[in-house]
Amino acid sequence: MAGETWEIAYMTCVLLFMFIALLSDRIGPDHVMLMALTLCMASGIITIEEGLEGFSNEGLLTVLALFVVAAGIGHTGALDWYMGKLLGTPKNTAGGQIRLMLPIAAVSAFLNNTPVVAVMIPIVQRWGKNVGINPQQLLVPLSFASILGGTCTLIGTSTNLVVVGLLKEEYPDDNDISIGLFDIGWYGIPIAFIGVTYILLASPFLLPGGSRSGDSNSLIDDIGNDLLLGGRLTRWSTAAGRTVKRSGLRDTGGIYLVSVLRAATGNIHRAVGQDFVLNVGDILYFTGFVEEFGAFCHEHGLELVTNEVENEKIDLANKLQHEEKDSKLASFSKRKLSMIAEEVEDEGGAFFHDGKLGETGTSLVQSENEVRLRSINKVTDMIRGNFEVSPDVEFSSPVKRKRKLMKTVSTLFNEHDPSKIIIVKDVNVKIGDKPMVLVAINTRDRPGLLLDISKGLLRLSLQLHHSEAAVIGSRSLSVWRCEELEGAEASIEESWSVLNAMLESQTGAQAIKERGLRVLRAVVTKGSRLIGKSAIEVNFRETYKAAIVAYHRQKSSEPKQSLSSVKFDAGDVLVLQVNDDSALLVDPPGDFYKNLEQSFTKESRKRSNSGSSLSSMLRSLSQSDILASKKRSKSRLDEVDTQKSLEGKSDNDSVSLSKHDDNSSFGSSSRQLSLVDEKNDFGLFSDDTIDSDEVGHDQKVDIDMEMSNTMLKEEVWADLRVIKSAGTEKVSKEFLSAMEVSHNSQFIGKSAAQTGLNKLSGVYLVEIERPLRSLLNHAKTVISAPDQAIQQANPQQESHSMAISADDVLGEGDILWFSGSASAIGDLRKVPGIQPVEERQVNKIDGSFNERRLVQAVVAKQGPLVGKTVKDVRFRTTYGAAVIAVQREGNRVHDHPGRVNLQAGDVLLLEAGPSFVAKNANKDKSFALLNEVKDSAPPRLKLLIPALLLTIAALGVYTANLATLLVCSLIAGIMMVWFGILTQQEARDAINWEVFVTIAAAFGIGTALTNSGLAENVADFLVLCGDAVNIGDAGLLGAVYFATFLISNVVTNNAAAALIFPIAINAAEQKDIDVIVMSYSVMLGASASFMSPFGYTTNLLIYGPGSYTYSDFLRMGTPMQIVLWIFSVTLLSIDDVYLGWIASFLLFIIVASVRMGFPYSLH
Repeated sequence: MAGETWEIAYMTCVLLFMFIALLSDRIGPDHVMLMALTLCMASGIITIEEGLEGFSNEGLLTVLALFVVAAGIGHTGALDWYMGKLLGTPKNTAGGQIRLMLPIAAVSAFLNNTPVVAVMIPIVQRWGKNVGINPQQLLVPLSFASILGGTCTLIGTSTNLVVVGLLKEEYPDDNDISIGLFDIGWYGIPIAFIGVTYILLASPFLLPGGSRSGDSNSLIDDIGNDLLLGGRLTRWSTAAGRTVKRSGLRDTGGIYLVSVLRAATGNIHRAVGQDFVLNVGDILYFTGFVEEFGAFCHEHGLELVTNEVENEKIDLANKLQHEEKDSKLASFSKRKLSMIAEEVEDEGGAFFHDGKLGETGTSLVQSENEVRLRSINKVTDMIRGNFEVSPDVEFSSPVKRKRKLMKTVSTLFNEHDPSKIIIVKDVNVKIGDKPMVLVAINTRDRPGLLLDISKGLLRLSLQLHHSEAAVIGSRSLSVWRCEELEGAEASIEESWSVLNAMLESQTGAQAIKERGLRVLRAVVTKGSRLIGKSAIEVNFRETYKAAIVAYHRQKSSEPKQSLSSVKFDAGDVLVLQVNDDSALLVDPPGDFYKNLEQSFTKESRKRSNSGSSLSSMLRSLSQSDILASKKRSKSRLDEVDTQKSLEGKSDNDSVSLSKHDDNSSFGSSSRQLSLVDEKNDFGLFSDDTIDSDEVGHDQKVDIDMEMSNTMLKEEVWADLRVIKSAGTEKVSKEFLSAMEVSHNSQFIGKSAAQTGLNKLSGVYLVEIERPLRSLLNHAKTVISAPDQAIQQANPQQESHSMAISADDVLGEGDILWFSGSASAIGDLRKVPGIQPVEERQVNKIDGSFNERRLVQAVVAKQGPLVGKTVKDVRFRTTYGAAVIAVQREGNRVHDHPGRVNLQAGDVLLLEAGPSFVAKNANKDKSFALLNEVKDSAPPRLKLLIPALLLTIAALGVYTANLATLLVCSLIAGIMMVWFGILTQQEARDAINWEVFVTIAAAFGIGTALTNSGLAENVADFLVLCGDAVNIGDAGLLGAVYFATFLISNVVTNNAAAALIFPIAINAAEQKDIDVIVMSYSVMLGASASFMSPFGYTTNLLIYGPGSYTYSDFLRMGTPMQIVLWIFSVTLLSIDDVYLGWIASFLLFIIVASVRMGFPYSLH
């Protein structure tokens, strides 16, 4: 029925308002659509009944019912585990994309793709990282495959059901016009194959992280956090001589102890348990957040293992030369001391004129206790300024006497004198029932010295009570009065050894600090001078002010080489320890690497057989900066020249500057850049720019140094690109949770490495324990001997378990310690075959199993929990919750929750009933803060099979035409609640009411388009466009498809289908086209939302986690949209659909074979 002119104009204005509001993204789509519907009803274009008719549409209600069914399968928690196992280990990016897209498309054909993609995002991110594929090459294929899979069945996407519902309303009495469950699959499956084929071809070129995308940094953004980083245990480390549990090395979040290399035996221990004793010199290997590792090593007294540590023989030779020099200086100091010793009464003061006492541990052991005590008292007097003067020495005034004494004392201590350490137990002064321990130290002064000494005393289990210190000349004198703590077993000689090692100038704490406390990752760039060279050949420390901690070469089959001998290649990721003055800590200009890439491309074309130097590329890299430098330099030189002219002076000074050697990119010669030769590599100056006769020596040197420093930084930046990753931020609250291998578990008889338990998403497998009670059960089982067999045990601590490695087979009762955030720990419950150690306590919690949630609770000060264990307070009985894990002061607590003595501020991870938070939030004083973990309902792994059977039964009944899909899905949803697969509240929450309102309102707006006559006019226009191309029905189908996918990229796909449907049906009737085929065109066009991240929910889900930009979707999605448009219209227009099947399948096989057989390089 054609409407009046004003109605057409009115509806045009309403549509314009609707699209502008949707594009502004300031108002939710449901509100916009509801306002537009209200305007339509207010004008009288549609009646109230017509406006609300969409809210009772059978297709829309079917969508809501299927939301509940899909939620039931998702809440079992097993989908993510089995999907992760299904992906396997591909050989290249194309193989990974195929492994991902085909099963996702298949699953999305029967389940709502939104929850499927939401579940798969963290799995795909972790999987891609494990197999060496950039997640940015996987997440867009994940979303697009789920969209393509949704077009293969009637229930694959809600859009299909919306169109079917509209079709039934349009032709209620025509039984021939209906669409079955798999009818659309005749077109959807070949279209899906074409879409997958396009993704395989285009992703390396159009997606970030691809081999042809030019995004070198995105691919290696997360590489390095899984590398093994070594730290050698120093003598002064607080962890030396302690067990892993007491060392605190497993308490820091984000850094995980993996294995230990014994210094004494050379054996590598991969099964490092809580009772493993760490010895001085052991190399400890960690993994985790790279950028945190330097501070971690400094805190725990570890020396970073770098390529320089591997070359200790060279360092040892230098050390011996230094010691020889020190020995000569020490002899001079002794001679000097003997000449002035009579000026200071030092009876028993062997600390000063006996060069042996305090210089070696043996000298302390051989000396009397009283002699050492008198020496320490003398040091105390010197610190306080109290000196005894010999009676033979006379002074005219006290002031002169004090000055003479201070001058004399200052000359006693030469800068190069060896450190002297005196340790004594004063039996006359006791702290408790133990004598006070006094320590006096005379050493070269430096920043942070006293802090290092205090750490050394803590390592010796000495608690500081009082200290005093003074600096005399270049020496630092300090006296420390300490209490010997329980368990302190260090002898005087061992104590001296620890403190002396820390004070060593070449290998001590200060030397380690000077090498740098910062750790970062950098990638070797194209054209880098490092390519083909080793760290020794390039003098790495001198050139880059850094040392190599670890390296990673992507997809390399070569055996791992030593850090010093490995030959670098482009794309290698290096973990570096950098000095504070390293250029790597300075950010280059924002466009530096873009310009470098362009320069490299140009130089590659011009490169001769002899190659092209990096510096020639840098010459063309920043011409504007160079010109600016020239102008500044020329201006400065002109000023100097003017000044000299006025003074009538002539300056013939010149500076001898050596040329830069093109054949040597490293070493001292590379540090002397040519600044006067026009043919120098960098081209900063030419002969006419700087004349050595024009300037004075000092001014020219300043300019030379300024320009040299600038170019040295650019050389470093051009060789190594620092990886800036937001993903390495330290986890704020990381818990340690124990999971037990359950009875009849699928993991029994397999190792953690084989089953992937050591690579679960979001968590890290810290340790595997085997309780001693279960060892007898494994005695007759063939199990590889764990490293623990040769592990040292703490003789004072009874061990109830032994550690095994990730390569040892698991048995029933084995305990796996996982570290992760609260939500990640909760996800561990979704892994079938393992259960929390506290499962028995959890099962005793009152209330429904399905209504339990994870809660974080902070222990309150002065509450009843402080100082008590969970068992002491009968936690489950008292509070109705079970403690899963404990976190203390930002650190993990590696112990069973029931045995931990709780302290104020501890964060408890609890599994509690639905009323726990409401009951304890305000009434109880035990907790200072309570917070429920989002989406932490316990998984129902055993209910996966019933959920699948109910879904299959519902689809089977519908396919047999025994009931409508709405009735079948409603029954399936009700049965899921009845069987406990879903709670009543979870079923309510599963329904997306925003989608319901949006689609229902779109139905009413579509009716208004028809009543007003606007739909007929638009249909006439589409028919006109279709006829204009003169290709028959394909023209109109193509016009409808095109209009539909354009609208679907602005509004939701369901709303787009509802809006375009009346127009499409009107056009089909005018051209006598099958309305079912036209409905397919609307279905396929509405689901083709690839150009925008906002056009489809799954695109929006991956938008943030994949770090994509809008242009990424536009670049990747636009060609795909055009390809599918052409193929879909062609397929809908031909009579023999089998040709489309054959063509699409063959094309997929060919492209997949080529991409998997001849993969693009990942770097």
